[in-house]
Amino acid sequence: MAHVGWRWVFLTPAVGLVLMGAAYVFYPPFRPAILILGAKLLVFVVAVALSLAGYVIRRAANVRREPFCIHCGYNLTGLPDHYRCPECGRPYSWRVIAEYRRDPQWFIERWHAQHALPPPSAPFAARRSRRRGRTRDGT
Repeated sequence: MAHVGWRWVFLTPAVGLVLMGAAYVFYPPFRPAILILGAKLLVFVVAVALSLAGYVIRRAANVRREPFCIHCGYNLTGLPDHYRCPECGRPYSWRVIAEYRRDPQWFIERWHAQHALPPPSAPFAARRSRRRGRTRDGT
């Protein structure tokens, strides 16, 4: 709550959406107009709420001073570097936690991209082709 501050104002369109829902129920002649306006307002409200949630998550991660597990949020105060989290059992290091604090969303995207890469293939020996004569590719 303290991380949002005055940004709660951005959720006022949600109040308008609730009022439109009440108008939809109690004023049947206006239902088509309310459906069109309500759908647009709903998209706007969802976008604003998601943006605000992302802001709060980034801000909360930056404000938190004690070391924490980036996977489960467990407080790692008093535990050594390069160890496993007692809560979830995943490995952690202070360097990775510091990277996460700088920009959690970017860190998560990079983490997923790194772990989606295929494993490196086995090395191969480059050698001359056994065929004699000219090949189709000109070499």
